[in-house]
Amino acid sequence: MFLVATLALVFSSYYVINWSFETKDTLLDVHDAYLHIKLVQSWGDLDDTLSLEQELNNLSVFGYIYYLDPDTLCENNALYWTNHKKGVVDPCLYGSYTDTDYFLTQYPKTNFRDYYVSFGEYEAQDAYFPATFIAHKQYKYLLITNEPISYNKISKFIPSVVLAAIFMLILYFLLKQFLFPISLMTRRIASLEKGDLDSKIVIRGEDELAQLSHNFNQLILEVKSLLNQKEGLLSDVSHELRTPLSKIRLLLALVPSDDKIEQIDKQIQHLDAIITNILLSDKLSGAYANLDVSEFSASTLLEESLELSINCSVVNVSKKNYTLSGDLIKLAVVIKNLLDNIEKYAKTSVPCEFLVEQTEKFTNITIKDFGPGIDSALLADIKKPFTQGKHDKNKGFGLGLSICNKVVLAHSGEFVIKNNKDGGASFIIKVPRQLKNGKKQRK
Repeated sequence: MFLVATLALVFSSYYVINWSFETKDTLLDVHDAYLHIKLVQSWGDLDDTLSLEQELNNLSVFGYIYYLDPDTLCENNALYWTNHKKGVVDPCLYGSYTDTDYFLTQYPKTNFRDYYVSFGEYEAQDAYFPATFIAHKQYKYLLITNEPISYNKISKFIPSVVLAAIFMLILYFLLKQFLFPISLMTRRIASLEKGDLDSKIVIRGEDELAQLSHNFNQLILEVKSLLNQKEGLLSDVSHELRTPLSKIRLLLALVPSDDKIEQIDKQIQHLDAIITNILLSDKLSGAYANLDVSEFSASTLLEESLELSINCSVVNVSKKNYTLSGDLIKLAVVIKNLLDNIEKYAKTSVPCEFLVEQTEKFTNITIKDFGPGIDSALLADIKKPFTQGKHDKNKGFGLGLSICNKVVLAHSGEFVIKNNKDGGASFIIKVPRQLKNGKKQRK
């Protein structure tokens, strides 16, 4: 864009300047033509060729005088006289670029009488020589300067290039200065995506962009305030919900155990898991959800998950106790949610399998069950919040797999769910082997 604008400015400037000087150049050509006519008139009837030769030599000009033939072609040219000792030139090699016919259109009052004058160039041996052609009465005169024209196309093009570069440089700095607030806003949006709700855009000037920067800062402050209010509300609600649940569990612990009490305790655990999932789902929904990255072993991850889960029927089939990098608590919640889902929807006599494998760049954690599998109609949307099967409406809110997906995405990984060919389903968690800001290894 800048290049096109600059080139347009340069060429328009060239044509404006060229147009402004065109009439002046034409007037100078008129004067030059008048002087050439006076020169030819001073030669009279060409009787004194010695004086004529001396004058042309003093002017460093080769003069060729031909008889004026009736046709307008450059053929049948009979030479009358020349001061050039090396022979005759071909008048057909002369090219005109302006003449008295053009002068008369610009200056109609000019009177050249019966003289015709043309200015141009004579081409000889890949060189061009300034030349003048004059026709009057029975003679035509071809006057050729004996010094060729030096065409340096590159040197003529350099000023235009320099001028274009200067214009481009000026336009670049002007636009960069003018659009600098947009660059600041772009950086601020990038930091906002990373979870930075505290920094502000530096406001420069008082124009529309400055006002936009101010409004953007105010918007972020309002968003931060709303997020803090939402977090506070959820924290208060979760506290109010968990307090009576804790009291109920304490009272149940004082009562002799029987089947009803065990069922009540399971329902309490279920309610507590739902509250945990709701809070975690909210925290993972925004850019402000940060990871507490550390290094830990696969067995540690499984142990942490089993402490949270209601499913204890798990077999670790990993060939090696690999070291993983990530947020241990959040990944443990992922495994816990998967194990809980298997317990509720795919429980069999065969324990589910926990498998950890590593490639060059990724760690793959696979949880495999041997249940009925997942309805193929649900596979495409099962990772979306509040997605449940027809017979699962009363077993939760459909947030478990959605939370798993958010945690894995926060780790720059991929969460894959598929049915096995031999029955059951597999849940594959792919996370990078090494995340930034890693802490000391946890055994």
